[in-house]
Amino acid sequence: MRHRVDGEVELNGRTLRFENAKGYMEGDRGHSFPRGYTWIQSTDFGCAASVMLALAEIPLAGLRFTGCIGVVWIAGVEHRFATYRGVRIREASDTAVEVRQGDMTLRVELPEAGGHRLQAPAQGSMARPIRESPAVPARFRFVKGGRTLLDSPDACTSFELVAP
Repeated sequence: MRHRVDGEVELNGRTLRFENAKGYMEGDRGHSFPRGYTWIQSTDFGCAASVMLALAEIPLAGLRFTGCIGVVWIAGVEHRFATYRGVRIREASDTAVEVRQGDMTLRVELPEAGGHRLQAPAQGSMARPIRESPAVPARFRFVKGGRTLLDSPDACTSFELVAP
């Protein structure tokens, strides 16, 4: 969710150097993205924090429902939101997402971002165009047990919204 990056990458004949930078990695399995989904990720806070939140339309036994998985990582402590843990999606629009689970609430406010065209997997081939916004401003607010643990803007949030 948040690790140190040191090194360099050569891109189009230009060397980009990274020293004590912040990194984020994730892995996807499967051969298609969900029909509709929202994905938000950020590590660009003024404190040691990282957030990932995903809502997706899940097909199961002929039915469809919206599932959620998310993590708020603050100073080495992971706070997980998940459908299997009873999360409730209170708001899901193109400008705000709010989820609640027990005594935790996460709210992310986003601009209306058009994003860039990106090819995504569909039945095993990269044939589905989606829109991705790799660096948009957003505001994150995480409350646990009545205490605000994160209330911060981020200028470089990664965001994807794909309507079903």
